[in-house]
Amino acid sequence: FKGGFSEVKDFLKHYEKLCDYHNVTSDEEKCESITQYMSRHVTEFIEGLPSFRSNNWSKLKADILKYYDADLDTKRYRRKDYF
Repeated sequence: FKGGFSEVKDFLKHYEKLCDYHNVTSDEEKCESITQYMSRHVTEFIEGLPSFRSNNWSKLKADILKYYDADLDTKRYRRKDYF
C-alpha cells in the first residue's frame, strides 16, 4: 500500500482476508505484520500512531481509513450540491 485514498479500503479488505487465511487472529500480529505490505513512507507514519504502538487493530484500521481519506473514494458531488 502506497497511501492512495482509492486503494485503502481494498488494501485493508485484502489484508484481513490474508490474515484469516493464515490464521492471524491477534491484534498484535495484525498490527505488526501490516507494515510488510506498505511503502516505507506509509510504514513510518503508521509506526508513529498510538493505535499501532498499543497493538489495537480495530483502532489502527480506523486510523488508516481516516488518515488516508478513504471516504474520498466514495464521495461524489453533483453540481447542485455546491449551490
